[in-house]
Amino acid sequence: MKRQGFLLGFFSTGAQVLLLRELVSSLNGSELFIGTALFGWLIAVAAGAYLGGRANVGTKPKALFGIGALLLPPLIIATRLSPLLVTNVVGEIIPFSTAAIISIVVTLPVGLLSGWLFTAILKSYREDAGSIIRLYFIEGIGAGVAGIVITLLVGAVLSTLAMAVAIALVVFVGIVIASRSWRPARDVPIVAVALAAIVPAALLAPRADRTIDSIKYVSYHVISSFDTPYGHQAILTRDSTVVLVTDNTVEAVEPDLITAENLLLPPFAYKPEAKRVLVFGRTEFGIEQLAGKLDEIELTAVDPRRVLSSEMDVLSSGIQVARVTDDPLAFVLRGGTEQRFDMIIVNPGDFGSFQGSRLVTERFLNATKQLLSPDGILYLPTHYDSDRYVTDRESKPLAAIYNTLGSVFRQVEIWPGNMTLFFASDRAAFNVPYDSLISNLSELTYAPQYINDNYLFDRLSDFKKTRLLGSVGSSSEINSQNRPVLTHYQTLYRAKFSNLDNRIASLVLEKHWWYVALPILILAFLVATIIRNRRRRSYGLFLYFVAGLISLSLEMISFYVYQTQAGSLYSELAVLIGVFMFGLSAGAYATYKTAARHADVSALLMLSTATLIFAATYQSVPTAMLLTYHLFFLLTVALGTGSLFAAATRRYYELDPGCNRGAGYAFELVGSAVGAILPTTVFMPTIGLTWLLVSVLLILSSAIAGCLLTLRQR
Repeated sequence: MKRQGFLLGFFSTGAQVLLLRELVSSLNGSELFIGTALFGWLIAVAAGAYLGGRANVGTKPKALFGIGALLLPPLIIATRLSPLLVTNVVGEIIPFSTAAIISIVVTLPVGLLSGWLFTAILKSYREDAGSIIRLYFIEGIGAGVAGIVITLLVGAVLSTLAMAVAIALVVFVGIVIASRSWRPARDVPIVAVALAAIVPAALLAPRADRTIDSIKYVSYHVISSFDTPYGHQAILTRDSTVVLVTDNTVEAVEPDLITAENLLLPPFAYKPEAKRVLVFGRTEFGIEQLAGKLDEIELTAVDPRRVLSSEMDVLSSGIQVARVTDDPLAFVLRGGTEQRFDMIIVNPGDFGSFQGSRLVTERFLNATKQLLSPDGILYLPTHYDSDRYVTDRESKPLAAIYNTLGSVFRQVEIWPGNMTLFFASDRAAFNVPYDSLISNLSELTYAPQYINDNYLFDRLSDFKKTRLLGSVGSSSEINSQNRPVLTHYQTLYRAKFSNLDNRIASLVLEKHWWYVALPILILAFLVATIIRNRRRRSYGLFLYFVAGLISLSLEMISFYVYQTQAGSLYSELAVLIGVFMFGLSAGAYATYKTAARHADVSALLMLSTATLIFAATYQSVPTAMLLTYHLFFLLTVALGTGSLFAAATRRYYELDPGCNRGAGYAFELVGSAVGAILPTTVFMPTIGLTWLLVSVLLILSSAIAGCLLTLRQR
């Protein structure tokens, strides 16, 4: 069981992470899509575990492992090419409804196999509750190792495809070794050959990535295709055009003069004497070229993608740029540089993810403000079109941005247009006549072709500005760490391009009446399991569900808070995942070995205490202590969850160990699936983080009450 259990955890978690990563990077994934894809995976695993437990077919784990290993690399390739089912236009947004269907189809085979493997391994051993806990313990260790290995290697050493091949090789070697006793003289060479085979896979992966992207972007020449820890990048050319594609979305194009001028020149209309400019984002696509035509501009660029910087030789601008490879939020929280800047340009990209929306929060803006000179300007260009009209789908995100800037800076100015532009400062003068703006621009050593008198006269007309100001003034919401509303508003904005997406997004994100359904269903499940508990100890199923729901909810909340407070998440994700998975195993093992009485109540109290302390302290943790704080929090949550899993196993299987041995695991996965899609992606932007944590405490309190009510029935 030890070898097979470890291999199950390693394979299942490895396949899950790689497929979800590829789905997000290939299908323009937002936070809602990430939750949906993870939900689909967990439901598939739950279905596999439940069906495997009911089936009388004696499927060998070796065969299931082999099928899964063979399927994983082709599924990665199929996912990369799946946008061709919808469009062959580079960067065209894949409708959410279509992407969700693709994610279910792609994850279903390996997900079902992973769940089936859990019960297939159990059937090879004696039927008792202890074997389930032991397998859960060993699987958690394998999952922790997989999380650490993938986080450290993918994007830094291996591509997603190369990692899939590596996992397949590890699984095949594991099948051979797990089926017989370990003999170093015989098995060490097998392991060495398998590890050596990963090297050519890593060397051939860039060529394979370029070949796949050449099929995907058939009308372009693929110069480079590679993975970073943050996603998939492709650099394409056609004629004299260079295109940077990030996660199947066009991030930048060169030449694109109108966009380049909108990204750099407008703040010079208020501050033509500005010299020191800080840019959060890529500068190679137009900004550097324009900056080279302005006298004495000192350009500093902050972006975390080191590998991408080395691939940008195709766009050599010839000017000196101080490049900082760092996460924007981490950079400003550390105080940036000693230099103060006349102008800071924040180009956050898509607000549909927390990674983008966190750059428009009070925490980030207050830290960024410290890097500005006293009369410096923060400039934030967006891709919302407010030139002709402003619908409700544009006005809500624009209002949130405007109000958030206003909560930090004394003055905020907004320009309508195809790209709605925001300016913020404490001392810079924004209430200047139109003629003065044009005069300031004429002082530049570069004569703008678009940001000029003819273009701005219509763009900055009193009618358009009044209409836009009236639209953003209709709401007082701000985008904050506690309630990141921008992610919802961006999802609704993107959904308007598809009728089906529009209906789904409106129902999920705007029709809040259905939010009551979840607590009602949980309460009904609680009552039903208490009533049926006398006959089959059914309350254990509710504890399984709570273990999955609470653990994944708190894990996702911790990841979100860490990312919004520390800035960087990817570099620390390995240790956070590893500690959590090992904590699950340790909690289950300790409870199994000690046979503690009322372990379920103790575990629920541990989870409640951890949640309560987190809710009271997460906002006041010093930046230097954030990693330690979240490690201890996740470890506590994992220990409590593992202990609760073991306690639920005792409750459900103690009197009838021969019943469906995948049922409990399946219910835990269903709870995890709900925790993946609803708490952070749907509820948090609506009710806020504080009330989300209160909801977690209410569920835990209900579970404790259920434990006490069923004590006499045991």
